[in-house]
Amino acid sequence: MLSTTHPHRYTMDDLKVLTIGGSRNIGYYSSMRLLSRFVSCLDIYSLTRPTDSGATVTFLLRSSIAFANDQAIQTFVTSGKARLVQGDALVKEDVQRAWTEAGKGDDNRPVDLLVFTVGEYLGYNFCGLWILTVVTQVGHHTSNSHKDL
Repeated sequence: MLSTTHPHRYTMDDLKVLTIGGSRNIGYYSSMRLLSRFVSCLDIYSLTRPTDSGATVTFLLRSSIAFANDQAIQTFVTSGKARLVQGDALVKEDVQRAWTEAGKGDDNRPVDLLVFTVGEYLGYNFCGLWILTVVTQVGHHTSNSHKDL
C-alpha cells in the first residue's frame, strides 16, 4: 500500500517496483502491467514500443537468460524502465543488491512495491496425480521464520 503521509503524490510513472519470481506466470504478467500501464491483458504480446509511462520494475532473476528472447521485456530494458539483476531470492546479499538497484533514482525514495511470486512447478507422478514435489519458497521461509520465534 502506498503511503498517504508522504508529501509527494504518487502516480504509476513514479513507482519503483522490485519483482522477485517474475520470470513467468502471475509475477511476469503483473510486472508487465506495471511497466506498460496497458488496459487489456490481451495487449501484453503486442508491446513493442518503449514508453516513459508506467512503473520502473527491477527483476531479480536466477538466470540471466530468462528474458533473452522476450521482445516485450527487452524493449523496456532498452528504455530503462526494466532492470535485470541476476541472483537468488534465497541469498540475502542478492536480494539486498536487487533492492538497492530497484531504489535507484533522482528522488531518494525507497522501493514502493515488492512483487513476490516465487514458487515451484507442479509434478506429475505415475499414479496420475499432480504433486508439488518441493515446498514452495514462500512456504519454506514461513516455516523457517516460525522456527526462529
